Amino acid sequence: MSIADQFWQYAKEAILSAAAAKTDGDRRCLVELARTWTQAALRERQLALVRVLSSPIAEGTRHAS
Repeated sequence: MSIADQFWQYAKEAILSAAAAKTDGDRRCLVELARTWTQAALRERQLALVRVLSSPIAEGTRHAS
């Protein structure tokens, strides 16, 4: 499982916990936590894409044309 996938899982767990929260304060905190994990997952996916596109193999493929 990738780091981004782990972050998505954490976000999902936070949302599920928010749905079951007994107080508005707990719910808000858990939704904010889910938002933070979602942002982390999106950033990790973006960084993974940058790493792939800037790898030596990708560089050679782009210049081979």
